[in-house]
Amino acid sequence: MNRPSIAFAGTGTFAVPCLEALKKTTDIKLIISQPPKPSGKKRVLIKSPVCWMSEKLGLQIAIPRNIEDINDKISSLNLELLIVADYGQIIPNSTLKIPKYGCLNIHPSLLPRHRGPAPVVATILNGDCEAGITIIKMDEKMDHGPIVAQERCPLSGRETTSDLEAKLAQKASQLIVKYLPQFLAGNITLREQQHELATYHKLLKRSDGELRWTETAELIERKFRAYYPWPGIWLKKNIHGQEKIIKLLAVELLSGPVPVLAPGTFFWKDDILGITTIKEALKVNFLQIEGKKALTGEPFLRGYEDIIIRI
Repeated sequence: MNRPSIAFAGTGTFAVPCLEALKKTTDIKLIISQPPKPSGKKRVLIKSPVCWMSEKLGLQIAIPRNIEDINDKISSLNLELLIVADYGQIIPNSTLKIPKYGCLNIHPSLLPRHRGPAPVVATILNGDCEAGITIIKMDEKMDHGPIVAQERCPLSGRETTSDLEAKLAQKASQLIVKYLPQFLAGNITLREQQHELATYHKLLKRSDGELRWTETAELIERKFRAYYPWPGIWLKKNIHGQEKIIKLLAVELLSGPVPVLAPGTFFWKDDILGITTIKEALKVNFLQIEGKKALTGEPFLRGYEDIIIRI
């Protein structure tokens, strides 16, 4: 049986399991990925996870600044399909029209919920009780096309973005392999999204991690999980006469009575480091002041007692 000829556009870690699965079941003519990005203090250029895996698999790679720039290359491949996952760039209509059967996008949410560039973050931040994978046939609008397949995934309420993205990536790799032959054979009835129910989430910025003391402990705990590993959550405090950033590296909701203190106040009670919010409080298990090593509660108390209220 002939394997379908495809191109695969992907960049981040979410796309890697899909790429590996498709390598076993399709004829991948071309990988399309984003250019290397600077990382770390020295701003060293780092290849995308999809580029690393593509090199390992011996696949041809194109890294255009805009995918339209390689439309002629894509046209020359006589593709049946372009499959997109975690690519990070809008695919223009001029590219969507090239493959024989169009383009499929693998999106880690239950569309039309959480369209946009950060669906896993949005799922956790909103306190959803389930996540999922949706495969759509792409049109010119973002995450807008008709649904090819969809699978739900119940949540425990303890997932971080890192955990959930890895779990959904595995489910996505299984789903695309399962439904791709049916789609190409014309055996799937496409289902229009309920566009009136669509929600969107913007691209994350580092500043999103700064805590606002108008938010409840429940919301901040969700932010901690949603923004893990990046951008994390953090606050500013005056320490020894200087304003410092304090990263909260591990937090959980604190049960029991909460001391009446201004939101954003560290306190020490029953051998637990906590921080108050506008409603309820958080237990802080691990934190780090900029320029210092990470600490648990008791060493933090010993070193910075002047910013902690003992109860």
